[in-house]
Amino acid sequence: MARVQNPFVDYLNRYTTASPNHEAAFDEYIAAAQPPAAGPLRLQTKIERFLLEVYNKDRPPSVILTGNAGDGKTYLCRQVLRTFGSPQVSDLLWESLVDRPIERNGTRLFVVKDLSELSEEKGKEILDRLGEGLNNPANPNRYLIAANEGRLRQLLSGLPHRGELSQTINHQLENGAEITNESLIVINLNRVATSTFVPETLRWMTDPRHWHDCQQCHARDKCPIRYNAEQLANNEIVSRVQTLYQLLEAIGEHLTVRDMLIHFAYTISGGQTCRKIQQAGSDLSQFVYYENIFGRADDEGFRRKSHLTQLLARLQIGQHSSFEIDEFILSGGKTSDETFIHQKLFGETIDVNFKQFNQDRRAYLEGSDNSRAQDALKWLPHCRRKIFFTGSIHHYYRLLPFRFFQEYHQLYRSSGERIDEQTLRLFVKGLNRAFSRLYLHEDQHLYITAQYLHSVNQPHPLVLFRIPIDNIRLFFDETAADYIDVTRYTLCLDISPPRTSQNQEPLKWRLGILQFEYIMRLAVGGNFAILATECELDIRRLKDELIKRFAPTTLDQHVVEFFMPARSRYELRRLRINEHRKIVAE
Repeated sequence: MARVQNPFVDYLNRYTTASPNHEAAFDEYIAAAQPPAAGPLRLQTKIERFLLEVYNKDRPPSVILTGNAGDGKTYLCRQVLRTFGSPQVSDLLWESLVDRPIERNGTRLFVVKDLSELSEEKGKEILDRLGEGLNNPANPNRYLIAANEGRLRQLLSGLPHRGELSQTINHQLENGAEITNESLIVINLNRVATSTFVPETLRWMTDPRHWHDCQQCHARDKCPIRYNAEQLANNEIVSRVQTLYQLLEAIGEHLTVRDMLIHFAYTISGGQTCRKIQQAGSDLSQFVYYENIFGRADDEGFRRKSHLTQLLARLQIGQHSSFEIDEFILSGGKTSDETFIHQKLFGETIDVNFKQFNQDRRAYLEGSDNSRAQDALKWLPHCRRKIFFTGSIHHYYRLLPFRFFQEYHQLYRSSGERIDEQTLRLFVKGLNRAFSRLYLHEDQHLYITAQYLHSVNQPHPLVLFRIPIDNIRLFFDETAADYIDVTRYTLCLDISPPRTSQNQEPLKWRLGILQFEYIMRLAVGGNFAILATECELDIRRLKDELIKRFAPTTLDQHVVEFFMPARSRYELRRLRINEHRKIVAE
């Protein structure tokens, strides 16, 4: 069979950061390429639909788009220009649009695709012109400005006479876009949940029309690029990839669309070309998608440049040993069902060099060759990652770095229904330990402790008040917007005040997966130091807020409650000064 070059592989590699030609102008670089067989990628986003609706009006407002490089600001500007009647946008036209607007129906649209590219003097001039027509409906000038938030704020600080403009922009940056504002709308693209676009992006990259040319290639049956495209078309694998992105967003990381495109293009191609694969040896297992997605060890150049790869590396998927999983990988399964699953996972496919792997595994089991037995252990991270994407849901949960992700996920699925009582009690126990710094066993009340008493070297936290578990609820709160792809589900702790409180308004505390993991680990005996850097401050703030809101206004000066060690646990003790001024235990 003849050597075949699939042009879509070269197209994918245009997305990667391997070429320095397009890092500063990613959208322009990709747009200049010949569209692939299934057409260019078109993500149907809420923000694009909203902007096109806005600029189709006879008198549209001005719009400022803020966000990181790679959030799609240039792409959105291009789509607005097409709607406004300018289909082709060259670098020269971008520059001219700053001062020479496009006119339509009496509206003059000025476009700044990147405020940071302008000099400070020119940037201030643009914002000054924007502020001048802010409350003047008769002014025909409108603006579409893409800007880095830091640069935007810096330029605004140099325009003290435009206080109203600065106030409008700052208010919308902090509180969300005012989509009904007829003068100026400010949209922060950092709020976009890029994980929303994972299925659609992978569906486009794995479209069979892009891989039709591979049918004529002599290396198709052993080609990792083609294999990766086939596997990433599987809905279950796509779901687990999307979960990785959602995890990163849940711990506060912002992922840009550019980051995602670069990352997925590399996940499929591994930075390889058809020619390289055709000329390579028989073992191509290092180029499979579940190695590429975390950044291969042999490609430090890409790992340094890929922001997403660096973030995923922190999750350390497959790096930690799990006895149950490792035993399955090396033993091949103890039952006929497990043996069948093992063969299906690690059979003769491109993703694992089965001949070599099987020989090393048998040497390990038989003890016939010590060097090969050691080689078998080197396969473990590779095989764990394979299991992460295609193994059972039980093994999938165990390979995540969060011990309580399964409970977290079940909370998400049961949101709106009554939470499992055992999970809630465990959470309350963890909070009690976080508040008191003692390994308490109490799970029917949340104890709010104040300052400490000291007896020798043993701290005894005073109990200021308690909240029954019936007053506590865990649930997921949905955050969505009609104009931007921002649907996220945030775990919330809702605490109703105790009867002794004068304030009857409940407290709502938003927490992420890190805080949930920290509290649940404490509940089962975890160390206070694990995740302390990420979570301690949030826990202290919650405790301070509870004291501020719910602490009784009048305290019985003759009663004190505190925890004391008693054999293998801590017990709540209550002391009272009686009418004879003697301290008695109750």
